[in-house]
Amino acid sequence: MRHLLVLPFILGPALPVLAQETEPQNPAEVSDLEDLGTDDLVDAPLMGASGDRIGTIDNVLILEGDTDKVVVGTGGYGDLSTRKVLLELSDIRIETSDDGTVTATTSLTKAEIDALAAYESA
Repeated sequence: MRHLLVLPFILGPALPVLAQETEPQNPAEVSDLEDLGTDDLVDAPLMGASGDRIGTIDNVLILEGDTDKVVVGTGGYGDLSTRKVLLELSDIRIETSDDGTVTATTSLTKAEIDALAAYESA
């Protein structure tokens, strides 16, 4: 019985530390464009959640009074046959590898992106 009473006193200070759940930290994840320039994001591949390549980021639009958007080129080869769509910047996660390569990932599927209206620049 003495051993059972001593255990809470020994583990007591450690219990709050043991009970804390910590989010896994990904040091390569970029939280916003302040950590990374828009030029660094242009030409970055856009990957789907399943790891398939959906397209390439062609441009970043910083809009006053509106949400920031990225222009994504999908399908085709080169600028002539590439279809462009707009995605909100909040729909993608930006990551950099150890060698500085920038990759964007979205939870949207290729079919969902293909269903978006085509973007025509003004």
